[in-house]
Amino acid sequence: MKRLITVTEHAVLSNHAQASQQYGYHYIEAAIFRQIEQFIEARETSEDAGIHDFLTLSSRRGVGKMIRVKSYVGVLQISDDVQLEILPKIHRASTVDARKAFLHMLRTLHTFSYKMFYNSTLHIDNLPIFEVFIHAYIEIIQRLVKHGLKCTYNEVEDNLYVMKGKINFSKHLQKNFVHQERFFVQYDEYNANRPENRLIKTTLHYLIKHSSSNEHVKQLRLLLRHFDHVPHSRKIKQDFNDVSLQRDMKHYELALSWANVFLQQQSFSAFQGQHDAPALLFPMEKLFESYVGHLVQQEARRTGWHINLQDNRYYLFERSFALRPDIVLTKGTRTIVMDAKWKLLSKTTSKQHQIAQADMYQMYAYAKKYNAEAVYVIYPLVEGFDVADSIQFISDDGVIVYVQFLDILENAPVVLKQSY
Repeated sequence: MKRLITVTEHAVLSNHAQASQQYGYHYIEAAIFRQIEQFIEARETSEDAGIHDFLTLSSRRGVGKMIRVKSYVGVLQISDDVQLEILPKIHRASTVDARKAFLHMLRTLHTFSYKMFYNSTLHIDNLPIFEVFIHAYIEIIQRLVKHGLKCTYNEVEDNLYVMKGKINFSKHLQKNFVHQERFFVQYDEYNANRPENRLIKTTLHYLIKHSSSNEHVKQLRLLLRHFDHVPHSRKIKQDFNDVSLQRDMKHYELALSWANVFLQQQSFSAFQGQHDAPALLFPMEKLFESYVGHLVQQEARRTGWHINLQDNRYYLFERSFALRPDIVLTKGTRTIVMDAKWKLLSKTTSKQHQIAQADMYQMYAYAKKYNAEAVYVIYPLVEGFDVADSIQFISDDGVIVYVQFLDILENAPVVLKQSY
């Protein structure tokens, strides 16, 4: 029986029921806990670097072992039967709303192909994240099949009753010494047996095995009919090395990119040097930065501001300590600088609301280097705050830092308090 375990980022998993209730941990039964534990331990000693970026093992007196989830969201395939779905921690969000918010942000990420959801209908927002990816992959392969599978010439060896191609004399003598009515021949056959098609067929089988949706399994099986004469990939890594995406193979690019994710579990490679690689896990900080940038970009077009994302023109000192604000808006001689911070503030803790001192140092440096008339730092909306709240910090030399909250569930534009 397939199990989907859904948690939010920063969750703590425990198989101790009483302690989970006492400390607010996410309780899971011992057998499933052990599977996740083994998943982590196996990757600590494998080539999959970075497992500690996502999950860590620890312990607490009176509780025992715990698994801590980091600030990554998406899905991990723990085993054939268990998936761990990690959703963003959003104020007042149900599981369905958190999934919708995640997909809203994911669609704006530059390193993620929006084409993955090219034709997807709205109801996918209600699906578990892994099923959303399967749904989108089905649409990708449906378009590929409609375009036509690419064929190539393959050398075939066979023992036939008719002469075809050329005789392989050594095998002919070996096989047909007493069967002189046959010919052991070699010939070229034009068919769909090429690495790209083998990988896609293998991916479809993989998704059938791991999908929990009867409808998706049905659609995947229908797609497999188009690959009846294509064998499975016996050497996945070798087939990926042999992929040849020439000009007439561009329609395969997205399908193979995601086949690589599903078949080789490349979740751990994204954002670690391979910034164009798809993944099934995404850092929330990057998602939030991308989402805020997208919303501000829409507002900038409406109001005539020029926008530059991830601007890198300045250094704090001469060619040292590069500054890279998320958003720089310019109009004539006017400049506004903005940064997005995926941090959950608190209204009750102090007058500084748990805003990191380092964040304020950073914003002050932006204001000075860019000679900005205003600087904004945008946080996700949390309990106790309102999007209309006016929070600002003013330095003794006139630098103003505005703090603004964004309600991700509303998908509303970022409205600057500074006059346009």
